[in-house]
Amino acid sequence: ERRKTEIETKERLEKINEQLRKNLISEERYRQAMTSGASTVYYVNLTANCIVEEIYETVRGVRIPLLNEVGLSAPCRFDEFANRWADRMVAGQEKESFIKVYNRESLMESFLNGKAGIVHEFQSKLCGEDSIRILRQTILMVRTDIAGDVTAMCTIKDVTKLREEEYKKKISLMKAYESAKQANEAKSDFLSRMSHDIRTPINGIRGMVDICRFNLGNREKEEECLDKIMSASGFLLDLVNDVLDMNKLESGEIAI
Repeated sequence: ERRKTEIETKERLEKINEQLRKNLISEERYRQAMTSGASTVYYVNLTANCIVEEIYETVRGVRIPLLNEVGLSAPCRFDEFANRWADRMVAGQEKESFIKVYNRESLMESFLNGKAGIVHEFQSKLCGEDSIRILRQTILMVRTDIAGDVTAMCTIKDVTKLREEEYKKKISLMKAYESAKQANEAKSDFLSRMSHDIRTPINGIRGMVDICRFNLGNREKEEECLDKIMSASGFLLDLVNDVLDMNKLESGEIAI
């Protein structure tokens, strides 16, 4: 019985260890996916409102100490860093929305309400330069098992080029839409005018046929009606040829 209990305990421990390995592998892959392409990765103890280590941003291969950029050194209060960063590095029109998201009270409230991840974008100055870039900040919050503190992992990625490409595509689509809209309006106007131009000679032809029937035997009147029918049908033929030429132009089958 003792031997059986030992075997069952061993099997249970092996299963637990296997699950732990899978969890660790999964967490590591998730962490790598989150930090891939990030220029900045750092941790904040939200419970203690503290940043323990220096925060570095990698710009063109150079590591820049961000705490030092705003006149702080580790360890420091997280809220103080957030406020100084907003004042010095965040673009003017973005400061209010940035600090509304990026502060200890707001992050803790989000975590306690079940929202463990926050993603927001803002315009920021480049360290030591006046150029503006668009940064995407991802904040993932967890409660540590040892002390029970809420810790946040923050990653920052420069998405300026991505947003510029999206803007160019948006402008291109808007131009294509306006072009298509103008083309449709032109075609609608053309069809409206063409229907009138077609109706007029057709009505003339039908009228001449009726007059001709009414004057059967009157050679002079018949000749006059036939001449007018030929004239109206010739105008109609020219109009149809113009329409066909326009279709060839649109399909690239004819050169101007």
